[in-house]
Amino acid sequence: MNIDFNNTEVVFKSKSNKDLFKKLILFKVVSNPILSFITTKPSIFLLKLKIGFVRKLFKSFVFDLFCGGETLDECSKEISKLYNSNVYSALDYSVEGVKNDEGFDEFVSQLKKGIDYAKSNEAVPFVVFKPTAIGNFDLYHKKTENKKFSNEELHSWKRIIDRFNVLAEYGVTNNVELMID
Repeated sequence: MNIDFNNTEVVFKSKSNKDLFKKLILFKVVSNPILSFITTKPSIFLLKLKIGFVRKLFKSFVFDLFCGGETLDECSKEISKLYNSNVYSALDYSVEGVKNDEGFDEFVSQLKKGIDYAKSNEAVPFVVFKPTAIGNFDLYHKKTENKKFSNEELHSWKRIIDRFNVLAEYGVTNNVELMID
């Protein structure tokens, strides 16, 4: 199969004029340094206030451009649509700001669900995750700098390694490749 990334007719075949217009507006804002600067901080501030219409607006313009959904069920529709146009999808479940073992363990459970989904869906050839979703960023940083761990940190580091091993083994067992981002 020859792939031509310049053929916009194929690339945007599954998008409506409304979808394309929203994407155009977003890219115009992002590509303009002044507009981007002016809109970024207020957008983050408003999102933190958890105002309903702001979240819907953000999801409609920004989130939907880069993400298929917040759950596997939400993603399934977009994955099918893309696959019907011969485009594969990557599940990239992401969490931000988790700093405790319970949160890291919950992420492992969620990623296993993603692996199960990919196993039964040829449109999803691999699953992606960030190392900071299964362990504290500060420990990775300390390890990179070859600094000595305290006993508590050493225990936490071993938990990170265990989580990596659990995910790798689950991926191998289910014949699903993992990509670490």
